[in-house]
Amino acid sequence: MDLRQSFSDLIAWESLIAIAIFVAFLVGAIVISLIIKASANHIEKRSPDHIVPQLLKAARGPALLFTVILGLYLSILALPIEGTEWTRFYLGSEERNLSSAPPKNDSKITLLGVPDKPGIAAKIFGSLAKQDINVDMIVQNISVDGKFSDLTFTVSENDLFRAKKSINKIKKEVGIKNILPDSKVAKLSIVGIGMRTNAGIAEEMFKALAKEKINIDLISTSEIKISVLISRKHLLKAVNVLHKVFKLSDKIKK
Repeated sequence: MDLRQSFSDLIAWESLIAIAIFVAFLVGAIVISLIIKASANHIEKRSPDHIVPQLLKAARGPALLFTVILGLYLSILALPIEGTEWTRFYLGSEERNLSSAPPKNDSKITLLGVPDKPGIAAKIFGSLAKQDINVDMIVQNISVDGKFSDLTFTVSENDLFRAKKSINKIKKEVGIKNILPDSKVAKLSIVGIGMRTNAGIAEEMFKALAKEKINIDLISTSEIKISVLISRKHLLKAVNVLHKVFKLSDKIKK
């Protein structure tokens, strides 16, 4: 099975759940509205001057609207984040929400011997921006003497040639000593709002990959996401081991 097809199937399944939730609340809202109407009419027939029927009729609209909005809100929560599979599982007494983002075939470019001066990074990434090349992960290592740094970043596999050409144009001006492109890498991400409150997720991810002897080239983190860059030849194995560790889905095949 193709990886993209597998993730597409998972996304479609989660979308169906979201639609089912909304439809259920919509039907519930209609039923509640009909019950309120019937109750109001029944009371009105027995006691025409009673205030309760008027209150019920007045509450019918807001109750219908509230139920529909609640259903819409819950269905949106059930949708995948960033096009990913959305899975919930528990750690102790606290709920932890995580998902695995579809892997991306990126390319890595490492610039060796970049002068550590203000404005250098702006020139490098400015040259890429002029070519409409989007940069994803960025890592900079400073030398011991603080005069030079090594700068590594990732671009789309389709943009590798244009990115290398763009950097070559400013290589002498900036003072870059060497350019090392690598097109045989892939980015893998774990995503989830549970990262805000649950410690140790990064450790679990790194341990799982280390156990399979999968080396990590780059690491990028945000409040709700951890991304790693690995060799593309280990992609399928890495996806499956992370799915197993975080209980995201069944094993994915080629």
